[in-house]
Amino acid sequence: MSPIRMKEASDLKELAKFAKAIWLEHWKPLLPEGQTEYMIELFHSEKVMKEQIEKAHYHYFYLETEEGVIGYTALSVKEDHLFLSKLYMLKNYRHKGYGSAAFGLIKEFAAKHSLPKIILTVKRTNTPALDAYLKWGFKITKSIDTDIGSGFVMPDYVMEYTL
Repeated sequence: MSPIRMKEASDLKELAKFAKAIWLEHWKPLLPEGQTEYMIELFHSEKVMKEQIEKAHYHYFYLETEEGVIGYTALSVKEDHLFLSKLYMLKNYRHKGYGSAAFGLIKEFAAKHSLPKIILTVKRTNTPALDAYLKWGFKITKSIDTDIGSGFVMPDYVMEYTL
């Protein structure tokens, strides 16, 4: 496994295209008809990313190795924690240690900003992601159902990691 690094994304149009490709590949078979496309527009479009950066203290990063871009992450600096909004890898790089390496960089980012914990939400039925987060030391703090509109609900766990 080659070393991984986080590189701040400056071209949000390109990042949105990259995010869409990952989402269509990963989520389309797992979500009800139409929900993947709806969520891409709602959470991963260039417009939304720009608004999150400007209004919600988000930072978008490409995850790169010597082979090129293998994933991306979005982190939001809150008053008392880091919100890990997104952590997605291309299919060929999953389950090979890159997620763990990326999480190490995310912990460094939180520490650099003097944040004592990392919080995220994860789909309750996304067993591979749940297993990874639990392995990394996250604890499930609650279960939530979020209405995202258009008849879609996100059944998530809220998880927390203490640095």
